[in-house]
Amino acid sequence: MIMDIQPPRSAEPNLSALSDASSGIKGSRQTAQQLAYEILRRAIVRGALVPGTRLTQSEVAAQLSISTGPVREALRQLADSRLVRIDAHKGAIVRELNREELLEIYELRLLLEPLNVRKAAERITDAELDIAENLWKQMNDSSDIDAWVEANRNFHAVFAHAARSPNLMQILTGLRDSSALYVRWSILLSSDVPARANADHRQLIDACRNREGDKAAAIEEKHLEATLSAVMDNPLPRQFSSPQ
Repeated sequence: MIMDIQPPRSAEPNLSALSDASSGIKGSRQTAQQLAYEILRRAIVRGALVPGTRLTQSEVAAQLSISTGPVREALRQLADSRLVRIDAHKGAIVRELNREELLEIYELRLLLEPLNVRKAAERITDAELDIAENLWKQMNDSSDIDAWVEANRNFHAVFAHAARSPNLMQILTGLRDSSALYVRWSILLSSDVPARANADHRQLIDACRNREGDKAAAIEEKHLEATLSAVMDNPLPRQFSSPQ
């Protein structure tokens, strides 16, 4: 399988890209704030809104045909997920990639994700495993980076929900959203990342079907370490990174 790998886009505001990111989202049962958050999140993760892009409430609201109130709350939520930073004078700005932040995010995920899948292995239902299986098939067949990254997020969300630990799920959702840009960049750096990750996903499903919590935790830890290594072993692009 060959991924459709494109070079990073130039750092210019491109709010028209929100229309593309809204595909498959508009019309779903979500509040205006949830809709704005999800569209902006996807546009940032896909690289359509590159680091350094300024997001003004009025312009985003006009583009999405909603009021500024839900956009303001969505931008705050994006700031909590560390996908944007709030500047007192400039407003919301898409965050740059940063090695120190990457290490912190993955240090936390390496502590919490194995705990989560260990819990999930005990509590996951057959229906949830079937959902994970379908997402694995989507990723295995996909040649599109953005579709793969989105399916990967949804795949891990299945296990977060299956752990039946709401507080842990909330924390991990934020950490995963924070790390999504790095996951995408790891694929741009190394085209074999998806194949390795898909193999890990397959093993994780099998371990949870067999209720092997410790094995599932070890697979998840190896999975996270591989993504971290793919990014740390290569320089971050100048237009995507902050001064070190």
